[in-house]
Amino acid sequence: MKNQLSQSVKPFHALPEEGKFGFLQFFVTLVLFLSVFVGIGQIPLVLALFSKVLDQGEMDSLNYDAMSALLGSNWFLTLMIIPFGFGLLALVLGIKYIHGTSVLAFFTSRASFDWKRVFLSLGIWGGFMTLMLGYSYFNSDTFIWNYHPINFWMLALICLFLLPLQSTCEELLFRSYLFKNMQMVAQPLVRVLICGTLFGLMHGANPEIEVLGRIALVFYIWNGIFLGLITHFDNGMELAIGYHAINNIFAALLVTNNWQALRTEALFIDTASPVFGWDILLTMLVWQPLLFFFFKWKYKWNLKANL
Repeated sequence: MKNQLSQSVKPFHALPEEGKFGFLQFFVTLVLFLSVFVGIGQIPLVLALFSKVLDQGEMDSLNYDAMSALLGSNWFLTLMIIPFGFGLLALVLGIKYIHGTSVLAFFTSRASFDWKRVFLSLGIWGGFMTLMLGYSYFNSDTFIWNYHPINFWMLALICLFLLPLQSTCEELLFRSYLFKNMQMVAQPLVRVLICGTLFGLMHGANPEIEVLGRIALVFYIWNGIFLGLITHFDNGMELAIGYHAINNIFAALLVTNNWQALRTEALFIDTASPVFGWDILLTMLVWQPLLFFFFKWKYKWNLKANL
């Protein structure tokens, strides 16, 4: 009965019946988001860097390594998350007051937000990544144990309470707000492709793109499409929010390296040479499709009805 009810809700790709959804409201909300994200959200980082430079002298550069070394990785990560918290707030306020509609409708088509879905997705993908880390650890000599209690537990608090703001902001923007407002594109699956591509291109400035090459953008675009598909067919963002959150928490808290965007005081440092390898291909071609079809079975998605 529960699964039948989940299929009777209004399709997530549709805009709410109540509210204003003209170009003006869309434009003003995006301007608000960008202004808050780039303007207000970046102020703490700029002030922190300026303060450190005054104390310690001129910086050679403003790349990830230099800023992280200057501020400390935990504080730098916190300052990097802050703009996403402001951006998330701006989107929520724009939906509520500029569009004049329900914020819940931009998170799920269900009568209430389904936290069980969030934790199921989080648990499955988190468990899978832990198994993959264990396999890699015992079949490689490139991992270094990096447990420093104070730094690690501070990082754990940041990951659990702040990092989900970053992933939720991205989900609300790409898997919901832009997706729903693309009314000129009638086919929802085309919207999924467009939003997934935009999501991938947004990561084009990440350090790993420079290291791995533009082939890494394929992985980000693929991830965006995967998250868009499970959002579309499940009529809500709960599964995507759980997946995205644990993916980022894992990358920040358990294993890091010296070339990715999240360089932290994680438990392990992987010293292997950067490569677009078998683990990425397996994720794209095997694990994510298997997870998609598990969710389809679990929640009895009617794929044909949502094409």
